[in-house]
Amino acid sequence: MTHRECPHCHQTLPREHALPDVYLTPGQRSIYERVRKAGAQGVPRNVLFDFLYDKDPNGGPLSERHCLYVRVNHLNRKIRKAGLEISANRPGNLGEVGNYVLRVIR
Repeated sequence: MTHRECPHCHQTLPREHALPDVYLTPGQRSIYERVRKAGAQGVPRNVLFDFLYDKDPNGGPLSERHCLYVRVNHLNRKIRKAGLEISANRPGNLGEVGNYVLRVIR
C-alpha cells in the first residue's frame, strides 16, 4: 500500500481511498469521506449531523449526540482494520465534543 504524509499533522496516511478489505455502507462512506476531506480542521458535530440528515423529511433523530456517537463507533470498528480512526477533539475545558477528525492509529 502506498503511503503519504498529512500536510496538516505530518502523520503517515494511507492512500486516499485505501481501505483494503473494508466494506462501508453508503452512510459510513459519507461520514468517512466528509471527515477525511476536512483534514486536520475536522468536521463539527452539528455540521456532520446536518450533512447526514439534510434530506430526511423528519429532520433526523432527536438525539444528535447519541446518533453520531453510534454511527462513528460502527464506522471505527471497520476502519481500524486499515489503521484509521475517527475521533473527536475536545475544545478548551468545556468538555464538549468538538470536531470529528480522521487519525492514524498504530
